[in-house]
Amino acid sequence: MARRIFLILFSALLLLPVLAISARRGWLGSSAARWIQLQEGALRFNWIYSGNETPFRKAPNEFLVQAVADLKPGLALDVAMGQGRNALYLASRGWKVTGFDIAGSGLRSAREQAFAAHVNIRTVQATVEDFDYGREQWDLIVLIYVPIRYGDPKIVNRLRDALKPGGWVVAESPVEGSPAPGDLRPGQLRSLFDDLRILYYDESTGVTEWFPRETIVARMIAEKPETP
Repeated sequence: MARRIFLILFSALLLLPVLAISARRGWLGSSAARWIQLQEGALRFNWIYSGNETPFRKAPNEFLVQAVADLKPGLALDVAMGQGRNALYLASRGWKVTGFDIAGSGLRSAREQAFAAHVNIRTVQATVEDFDYGREQWDLIVLIYVPIRYGDPKIVNRLRDALKPGGWVVAESPVEGSPAPGDLRPGQLRSLFDDLRILYYDESTGVTEWFPRETIVARMIAEKPETP
């Protein structure tokens, strides 16, 4: 049985790159192409999170740390949490944190770290598209280097709807103008959340926390207005 499972996984690893190339060239339908992209992403991030050497900063994001320093802890959602560096920090500060990610190995690492640190976090394995964000549920939504397709208004609308009145979105992501999920165009992050109250916004040269390189990085704190 184990040999059979291994052969199935090995075959999938060989076939997936071929399917991914076909999807990028438009040879497949949009639904099939997106499914293949998600499977490719899950394999890639599971491999990254399973290794000893990781291409990202393991400490909590400094912008997030500064942003929440004076906030009263509440319910926080960490989108695409990875190994949980930001979720664990928030939990240590008294936040009730839910985090989700496509990669099971990242979630497993987050749970192990939470257990060792004696903090509680809730983890869910889901994609950005499939996760149930709820409505007016979160006091804080964290978008730190997340592979969101920012050009898809449905995803951004669900994030806005999920935020409680008075709740905050804290975001940081590279501005590179490429079509890769998570990359932004100049000014795009602010325009996507222009119906919120922008408390802080900056685009300046910095070093990214994922695959470190110098580029323009956008940082934003936005608050959902209280209902009249």
